[in-house]
Amino acid sequence: MTNKQISLRINSGDLAEARRLFEATATERTRVTWTIIIGGYARSARPDDAFDLFNRMLRSGIDPDDLTLASVLCGRDVSPVQVHARVVKTGHASTVLVVNTLIDSYAKCGLFDESRALFDGSRERDSITYNTMIVACHRHGCDERAVDLFHDMRALGLRPTQYTFSGVLFAATALTHIGLARQTHALICDRLDEAETLFQEAPERDCVSYNVMITGYARVGRFVESLRLFRELQFKGFDRSQFPLASVLSVAASRADLGMGRRVHAQAVVTGAPSQITVSNALVDMYAKCGELGSARAIFSMHVDRNEVSWTALLSGYVENGLYEDGVRVFAEMRRAGVATDRVAFASALRASAGASSLPLCEQLHACAVRAGHASGAHVACAVLDAYAKCGRVLEAERAFRDSRERNAVSWNAMVTAYARNGMTEAAVQCFESMVRTVGANEVSFLCVLCACRHGGHVEEGLRWFGRMRGEYGVEARRDHYACVVDMLGRAGRVEEAMRMIREMPFEADEAMWTSVLDACRVHGKRELAEVAANWLLKMDVRDGGTYLTMLDVYARAGEWGEVRRVKGLMRAHGAMKERAYSWLE
Repeated sequence: MTNKQISLRINSGDLAEARRLFEATATERTRVTWTIIIGGYARSARPDDAFDLFNRMLRSGIDPDDLTLASVLCGRDVSPVQVHARVVKTGHASTVLVVNTLIDSYAKCGLFDESRALFDGSRERDSITYNTMIVACHRHGCDERAVDLFHDMRALGLRPTQYTFSGVLFAATALTHIGLARQTHALICDRLDEAETLFQEAPERDCVSYNVMITGYARVGRFVESLRLFRELQFKGFDRSQFPLASVLSVAASRADLGMGRRVHAQAVVTGAPSQITVSNALVDMYAKCGELGSARAIFSMHVDRNEVSWTALLSGYVENGLYEDGVRVFAEMRRAGVATDRVAFASALRASAGASSLPLCEQLHACAVRAGHASGAHVACAVLDAYAKCGRVLEAERAFRDSRERNAVSWNAMVTAYARNGMTEAAVQCFESMVRTVGANEVSFLCVLCACRHGGHVEEGLRWFGRMRGEYGVEARRDHYACVVDMLGRAGRVEEAMRMIREMPFEADEAMWTSVLDACRVHGKRELAEVAANWLLKMDVRDGGTYLTMLDVYARAGEWGEVRRVKGLMRAHGAMKERAYSWLE
């Protein structure tokens, strides 16, 4: 209660009364009490008093924490040298909050070299770290370095803030780089089209201008334009070591274009770029998304200065390629190495536990996420929900959904799918209806509710929602929506209706649709329709052994042994084999 009163007095500007209350709490002072009063004096431009209080705190035997150290450094005239020594002594030298405050404090005291050395030596950086250093570079005449840091920040995927753009705009102005200033201004408003116009109209374009546009296009998924400008950039005679290779590698990763990724990798080797952490991370991500996990691991292992982005890229790569145990192993290595695990790492590890259907692992990861303060964020909460659902724990999935700070379309879809996967069709439909009223429904949402109706045999309910998609909600049915409805009708024995839908839909049926029709015909004894489906599948040069076995069963039941021999011959000719089932014990 005393801490609250002191804080209220400081916030109202009555520092004297706050000090009186503080001095009256000699026997009740905690680290929080000291931090509040120190921060009050530092923010009130009384750094000497703040530092005296800090020393009193140390003499009283109470060790400072991150917030205390950051508070004492808030004063403009405080020399950071003594505080920095205390930071190192108490083991807070790698904490982002403290490092950021030290960088800012050194720069404001005119000790720019120390500020820059601290930035270069920091192993973990966030957007505030970059913002602080960009502004410091501009204030000390290193405007080109400020612009370089801006590009590094974007390549790392850190979201720029108004402070970032402010620093870059000042740097661009000091460099008389009007084109960069105007492009940056356009990016502030997320108006890439305007930035493109400014780029096209610029009388002279330098490497920085190209980098801004190539990275901007890559971030919004306009890969064709990004690659076109990169090809143009290569013939301009600029220094190749300044090329935005990390952004181009992200394009190769998004398109799973291994050939392009290898060509960019070759350029990176020539310029020595793989030694840069941003390029190294992009290479790991590219190879992982292209399924080349050996190459991804090799590049990861070669780089000494690995950060959380490096670890998360490798972890996500294993999980996305179905190597769940390897993904969990990387997550455990990451924790043992003392690397900060962010929400993306936790979400990937939880997806691994879901893929392996390991409830104990899911519970352990959930507990770690709670301790790290990530469990209620939408990204991690959705992964927790999905993991519990795949382990059959619907109640825990519901709790994760309720505890989520932000319920977006992704989390609603995951909850609908959780009910459907566990045979709770009515709950899935009710959840979908609540979603429609709350956040609206998209094409993925409709697919989720159609799958729920399919698994539960609620054919009329499924057809009703399928019919309302376009008319009421403006959502166009895709191939997977039609495939779900065809399968739903087939399972219910309404194979003729499924065939009618195939004939009337706006695209050709694929192997999955005809296979579901064939299987429905086998179950419900539709001999003539089974032959139609089988003929279509044979025309498609099917390689799945399971499909051939279904055909064999249909013909054998009908006593057509000649057709049985023909299908067996085709099966041998195509080398089709049924994939063996497997199970594991934990």
